[in-house]
Amino acid sequence: MSDIKYNIFYVSLKNDVTSEDTIEKLAKLPKISNTKAEKIISTENKIIKSGLNKKDANIYRSYLDKIGMCVEIHEETEETHV
Repeated sequence: MSDIKYNIFYVSLKNDVTSEDTIEKLAKLPKISNTKAEKIISTENKIIKSGLNKKDANIYRSYLDKIGMCVEIHEETEETHV
């Protein structure tokens, strides 16, 4: 099994969604309050989840894409570990 870990990097919201709708949907994730969801959405170009295996990173990316967030998966390095 691979020890490579991945980060979810939030780029921006998609053009066809509102921040209010996305915050509401993001807050449905475990351990994400409305306040934390607002903070995540307000800060573009930032790592929002780290230490994931490839499968979990793809699950996160899929969900975040569906709720209107543009995200990328980056391989975790010593410099990007949060």
